[in-house]
Amino acid sequence: MRGLPGALLRDLWVRLRLVLSRGVVVNSQDDGPMQLLQVRLLSGELLGKVENLLPYGFSARPMDGAEVHVGSPAGERSRTVAFQVCDRRYRIKALPKGEVALYDQSGNVVHLKNDGTIAVQAVTRIDLESPLVRVSGKIKAEAPFDVEDGDPLATAQTMAAMRLVFNAHTHTGGGANPPATPM
Repeated sequence: MRGLPGALLRDLWVRLRLVLSRGVVVNSQDDGPMQLLQVRLLSGELLGKVENLLPYGFSARPMDGAEVHVGSPAGERSRTVAFQVCDRRYRIKALPKGEVALYDQSGNVVHLKNDGTIAVQAVTRIDLESPLVRVSGKIKAEAPFDVEDGDPLATAQTMAAMRLVFNAHTHTGGGANPPATPM
């Protein structure tokens, strides 16, 4: 770079140093076409309205305090974008090579394992909302069914046992009537 004036070299050096930076998410806004972050860089500089570039089909809103990597094209801070947000406080550790997990700060996990298993761990419950749920293969319920204490179904551990209890039950009021359609 021989022959470049010192001021031009200084300006070029400053811009190069500003191209990539690390920082911490201070706040986020997720109600527009692009998620916006407020970021405090390691230098102490506070940037607002930093677009968070998320991959197609995936959306996640980072917790305040998450680490962020940002890029400023040509060193222009007014055009800064976040291209990687991570949070070591909640990251699942020691995954085997090739495995993938989706997780959150509450402990919910969807884990794609190398053996072909998809393990889902929900802290509270799993809600399925669909006009049709189709399952091929066997279904095995290993937990007790959610029935009232004292109900004969509470001790039925298989579908066959549930069928026997259901088909044998009778309705009172006007005589003991078995179900019109057996299970």
